[in-house]
Amino acid sequence: MQNATYSCLSIVKRFIEEDRLPHLLFYGPPGTGKTSTILAVAKQIYSAREFNSMVLEVGMCLQIKCLGL
Repeated sequence: MQNATYSCLSIVKRFIEEDRLPHLLFYGPPGTGKTSTILAVAKQIYSAREFNSMVLEVGMCLQIKCLGL
Protein backbone atom coordinates (compact mmCIF):
# COMPACT_ATOMS: atom_id res chain seq x y z
CA MET A 1 0.00 0.00 0.00
CA GLN A 2 2.79 2.43 0.85
CA ASN A 3 4.53 1.91 -2.50
CA ALA A 4 1.28 2.68 -4.32
CA THR A 5 0.85 5.85 -2.26
CA TYR A 6 4.38 7.05 -3.04
CA SER A 7 3.86 6.23 -6.71
CA CYS A 8 0.64 8.25 -6.80
CA LEU A 9 2.26 11.18 -5.02
CA SER A 10 5.23 11.19 -7.39
CA ILE A 11 2.87 11.29 -10.39
CA VAL A 12 0.89 14.19 -8.91
CA LYS A 13 4.13 16.02 -8.09
CA ARG A 14 5.33 15.60 -11.68
CA PHE A 15 2.02 16.99 -13.00
CA ILE A 16 2.42 20.05 -10.77
CA GLU A 17 6.03 20.61 -11.85
CA GLU A 18 5.02 20.38 -15.52
CA ASP A 19 2.03 22.70 -14.94
CA ARG A 20 -0.39 20.19 -16.44
CA LEU A 21 -2.46 19.02 -13.47
CA PRO A 22 -5.59 17.23 -14.75
CA HIS A 23 -8.91 16.89 -12.98
CA LEU A 24 -8.45 14.34 -10.21
CA LEU A 25 -10.77 12.07 -8.27
CA PHE A 26 -9.37 10.56 -5.08
CA TYR A 27 -11.11 7.60 -3.53
CA GLY A 28 -10.36 5.09 -0.83
CA PRO A 29 -11.04 4.21 2.77
CA PRO A 30 -10.87 6.82 5.53
CA GLY A 31 -7.42 7.69 6.76
CA THR A 32 -5.50 7.03 3.55
CA GLY A 33 -4.50 10.67 2.96
CA LYS A 34 -6.93 11.77 0.26
CA THR A 35 -7.76 15.12 1.83
CA SER A 36 -4.21 15.73 3.02
CA THR A 37 -2.85 15.05 -0.45
CA ILE A 38 -5.18 17.40 -2.28
CA LEU A 39 -4.74 20.16 0.31
CA ALA A 40 -0.96 19.86 -0.07
CA VAL A 41 -1.37 20.09 -3.86
CA ALA A 42 -3.61 23.15 -3.52
CA LYS A 43 -1.07 24.87 -1.26
CA GLN A 44 1.57 24.33 -3.93
CA ILE A 45 -0.43 25.66 -6.86
CA TYR A 46 -2.26 28.56 -5.16
CA SER A 47 -0.81 31.49 -3.27
CA ALA A 48 -1.87 32.00 0.34
CA ARG A 49 -4.12 34.80 -0.87
CA GLU A 50 -5.85 32.60 -3.49
CA PHE A 51 -6.14 29.47 -1.36
CA ASN A 52 -9.35 30.29 0.54
CA SER A 53 -11.20 31.40 -2.56
CA MET A 54 -10.06 28.43 -4.65
CA VAL A 55 -10.38 25.54 -2.16
CA LEU A 56 -13.59 24.26 -0.62
CA GLU A 57 -13.23 21.29 1.69
CA VAL A 58 -16.52 19.47 2.24
CA GLY A 59 -16.82 16.33 4.34
CA MET A 60 -18.73 13.36 2.93
CA CYS A 61 -21.18 13.40 5.85
CA LEU A 62 -22.08 16.98 5.01
CA GLN A 63 -22.46 16.13 1.31
CA ILE A 64 -24.77 13.23 2.09
CA LYS A 65 -26.86 15.38 4.43
CA CYS A 66 -27.17 18.19 1.85
CA LEU A 67 -28.12 15.80 -0.92
CA GLY A 68 -30.66 14.03 1.26
CA LEU A 69 -29.00 10.64 0.77
